[in-house]
Amino acid sequence: MIKKKAPRSLKTILILWFLLFSVVPLAFVTGYSVVKFEKAIDYEISERLMGNAEEVGTMLADFLTGLRSRRERYIRDSNFLVATHNRSASGLRPLLSNWIKSEIATNLTVFNQNGQMIHSTFKDEKGEIREFTPIGTAILLSSENLQQVRNSEEYSFIEHSNQGLVSLILFSRIKDNQKNIGFLEQVIDIDNGFLEKMKNRMRLEFVLMNSKGIVSLATHSDLKLYKPDFYLKLIGESKAFDLQIRTTPFRFVLNPISCGTSRFYLGLGVSKFESKESLRNINYAFFS
Repeated sequence: MIKKKAPRSLKTILILWFLLFSVVPLAFVTGYSVVKFEKAIDYEISERLMGNAEEVGTMLADFLTGLRSRRERYIRDSNFLVATHNRSASGLRPLLSNWIKSEIATNLTVFNQNGQMIHSTFKDEKGEIREFTPIGTAILLSSENLQQVRNSEEYSFIEHSNQGLVSLILFSRIKDNQKNIGFLEQVIDIDNGFLEKMKNRMRLEFVLMNSKGIVSLATHSDLKLYKPDFYLKLIGESKAFDLQIRTTPFRFVLNPISCGTSRFYLGLGVSKFESKESLRNINYAFFS
């Protein structure tokens, strides 16, 4: 004898419809809220990083302004003008050595009107003051730099070296009675030590790359492992992106910075570990 299935009670039917029309929409709204909250966190982090990038850009602009201010004092010094006019390394040596002690620049070099180096004073990696005077073999400005500085009162740009160094360079004409007698080169070297100080102050990871996406400096070694195409693709798609460095999730922005005639990219990243932990707790609270 076949037993008929007992009809569901009204109570059971009401419970099923209640689950369908209340719990399911609630779960959907909860999931949607979590996703929106995560996007809001990413947006807030990105905005903060963009503000930090602008701060660094302003700092570089201030460096350039400082070089210009010092230059105006130097090119008005009568002893400096006489030594440059006479192409006297012995006359320039005490002046440049004294000036660079209180300089923001790491290198001061004087060239004659033909672009030939007369004398250079610089700070080495330990901050010690060094001097160099070419003897025998002439050292000349590149034809490009010489042409640029001849066509204007000053010429500034960013140079990326293969030795992990980024240099802010300002070339200026030296005049005596409106006659050009030489050129002054002022250089500020930005190295890993500088970036480490910025990292500790802002609690961020930094990466500097040229316009082709080639990394010159980075505070984390893994950031140097990516090929230029990786960064160029990100630059073309969006300024902000997520990147996993070993076991830590990071949020990065790549910001273009113009300095003189140069354009390069500054990347700043912050760990998302704390925000991920907060998001997990919020998820748990929502779904509970």
